[in-house]
Amino acid sequence: ADAGWTVSDASMREFEAEMDRQRERGRAGGAFGEGAGGSDGFDAIADALDGKGEQALDRVRRARGKLSPRLIQHQFSYYTEINLLTALGRTKEARVVLEARGPVPVGEVLKLSYWIAQMHLFCAEGGIPNNVLDDAELYDRMRKGLQMNAGRDLLLLCAWAYASRGEHDEAVFAWRQARD
Repeated sequence: ADAGWTVSDASMREFEAEMDRQRERGRAGGAFGEGAGGSDGFDAIADALDGKGEQALDRVRRARGKLSPRLIQHQFSYYTEINLLTALGRTKEARVVLEARGPVPVGEVLKLSYWIAQMHLFCAEGGIPNNVLDDAELYDRMRKGLQMNAGRDLLLLCAWAYASRGEHDEAVFAWRQARD
């Protein structure tokens, strides 16, 4: 799509450098979402920020065990688990947890959490499987990221998805919006 500007080599290099920084932050155990609830959930966030991804993962799982499956926090904790597993490089395990969750859930918070976890996993796996994320769905995700005050992660992931498809104008647009 023509956004009224073209991509320069410098912009692409800057975009690629930012994506590398994001990947490094993820490998270092950066937090990709909120904890599962209670003090274990908050401690899980602190652990993840301190680079203690395994400890954070354990806390999220323990906190989930204390919650009713009917609570949104219980459902949300699975996406936090997927993000932590992805950050720890345990992509096969993260894939199993994501696939066990089923299709994209109903409800804005869970849908957004699913999208981010799924796209983090795609990024860690090195690509988007064929026929999983069509143009309209990727556009919807980018649009949602643009509407949110805290849409930076989603916009960066959309930028990566567009770049992986060779759609550099859209990639740079999403990336620039994430920076603003």
